[in-house]
Amino acid sequence: MRIATTKSDLRIRWRLPGRVALEEVHLQPIGVEHVSQLVADALNKDVAQTKPLADLIMRKTAGNPFFVRRLLHLLHAEGLIRFEPESRAWEWDMARLERAPLADNVLNLMKRAIECLPKHTRTLLETGACIGYRFDLGTWAEVSGLQRTAATDQLWPALDDGLLIPVRETYKAPRRPGSLEASLDALRAMVQFAHDRVQQAV
Repeated sequence: MRIATTKSDLRIRWRLPGRVALEEVHLQPIGVEHVSQLVADALNKDVAQTKPLADLIMRKTAGNPFFVRRLLHLLHAEGLIRFEPESRAWEWDMARLERAPLADNVLNLMKRAIECLPKHTRTLLETGACIGYRFDLGTWAEVSGLQRTAATDQLWPALDDGLLIPVRETYKAPRRPGSLEASLDALRAMVQFAHDRVQQAV
């Protein structure tokens, strides 16, 4: 499932003969019914089964889709939502969730997610945040004093987590075990922070 993850203007571009047209779509927070459906779909449960969890997430996120997604991700990473192999189902303890010190804003949530990354990945993210919101991976590697493949290997936890996203198709393929293929060195790949709050949190 892919949904828009920011309340800022979304610009949709399409090509017409001899010109490019732009249309602005103003995105609003999603409603509690959509948060409930999103949580139920993510956990493969009925809406009624996930309602208490969805209500908590709605209170914490105010319906910001990006925040909803990141909070679910964090709850899973911290073991507050877990998949039980024996029952083959997602489980959680609402009493424990209610007591958990969950972030109340996107910036704090991003900081917690970044703190879970390896130290070398966090260091590279700091370099990227200084370059800008979007940047060329080759430039990033050069500024960091690393080879392109080494920089990509060290950045992969942030890409895999979704804190960084590829702008070009090169890095949308599944990660293979071991080092990246040497042929990637010849490609100009762009990456960007998934949200401006990720850049700020770094």
